[in-house]
Amino acid sequence: MDIEQSKYTELINQIGGLLQQGREQVAKSVNSILVQTYWLIGRHR
Repeated sequence: MDIEQSKYTELINQIGGLLQQGREQVAKSVNSILVQTYWLIGRHR
């Protein structure tokens, strides 16, 4: 594998990692909001 191909592969892997981190942050945020919402709903009983 030449240097250009290696750099391209590394770039693709880094982009994939960034996308995965973003997805994980979104999932955590949504989960937190859902828990807060359900807790607030539960307070109405």
